[in-house]
This record gives sequence, C-alpha cells and structure tokens, in this order.
Amino acid sequence: MVHLQQSRSARDTSATVLDTTVGTVEAGLAGLEAAARATTADEERELIRRSLAAGGTLDEPSLRLLTEMISELRSSWRMTAAWRGHHDGGDGVEGRGFAVWDCGPLGYWLRELPEEPLPADQVTPGSPFRLVRTDARTVWNRITDLLPDQSELRAAATR
Repeated sequence: MVHLQQSRSARDTSATVLDTTVGTVEAGLAGLEAAARATTADEERELIRRSLAAGGTLDEPSLRLLTEMISELRSSWRMTAAWRGHHDGGDGVEGRGFAVWDCGPLGYWLRELPEEPLPADQVTPGSPFRLVRTDARTVWNRITDLLPDQSELRAAATR
C-alpha cells in the first residue's frame, strides 16, 4: 500500500473532525517554523499553540488537537488527476483530487476543505479548513478512485 501504514502506537483521540480556517492553520504552521529553535518538545508545542491562538478562534479541545497534529506532522501531500473532458458545456478538463496530513501517532487526516482540486485564487485566510481522521485503507482507496472510470475515459476518447 505504498508505505501507507497506520501506526501501531497511534494515540487515540476522540476527535474525528477538526474545523477551523486556512489562516489559523497557516499561523500554526508558521509557529512550527519558529519552533525549530525550541530546545524541548514542550517548548515546541507551546510555540505552536501560541501561534494558533493568535491566528484564530479555536475552542480548547480543538486548539490542543491542532497543536498536537502540527507538532507530530510528518508530511502533508495532495494528489490530483485530470483528463480531457467536459466543462461548462464545452471541451475542458475534468478532474478530482484529495489532500492528506500524516500526523504520525495521531494517524492520517483527509483535508476535506478547501476541496481539491484547489483553485488557489479562491482560497483566503478566512476560507474554511476541515480535517477528518481516516485510516490507511481509505487513503489507498482515495488514490485508486482518482483514476477516471470507463465511462469518463470513453467520453474523453470520443472528443
């Protein structure tokens, strides 16, 4: 499964959805950059927490969870598939995609908002940002679901 593994030591968190804004997440990630100078893990988390608190309004459980997620973030990535298709009544491009955060012991999280494929010019700091906890099997299924199905391929071939 392309090295997608659910950590056996995954920490349990009762939260399965995290809702905030793009600006809040950007503030937290900026805090992660500042945390590179931290000498302890607790100091790193405190720097991230302060950045998140300054960047938006999160309730205490969400603030704690997002602090942990950013602190444990191993990677974030997105995949998009696009093919010739129909768009607004004419020839165009069709596609779909998704984005994932790998938060190590906190598991995988799908980014549902902003939705992929991501039109960068439509995302602002106030745009909604949602992460939903998932597992490796779901991530793998999302990868395979990116590919166009037979009807989409036939439609593209007839153009």
